[in-house]
Amino acid sequence: MKAPIWYTIPVLFVTIVPLSVMGAASVSLALSRCGENAGSGSALIGFFSMILGGVMMPVVGIAGDQTALPMGIIMVVCYVLAVIMFYTRIAPAHAKEMK
Repeated sequence: MKAPIWYTIPVLFVTIVPLSVMGAASVSLALSRCGENAGSGSALIGFFSMILGGVMMPVVGIAGDQTALPMGIIMVVCYVLAVIMFYTRIAPAHAKEMK
């Protein structure tokens, strides 16, 4: 079953635009903590994003090109993992700094 284009474009817009907006801000915030090692931090961010992209590409295509369900599942799982990491790692560290 293929989703109609009038449904696909708004859903992709809602998921991809915030990702690109937050991507630049999150990288600059992450590198602001690196100090003298900002170059190494930038290299690691680039390395892991390329590795994750390379690993996830075959996983998304595992069901073939007839369905986008694996892509949707992986996107939801990654969003949930990002929220969990935010609330377990980033928010507590930020709260400590504010005190």
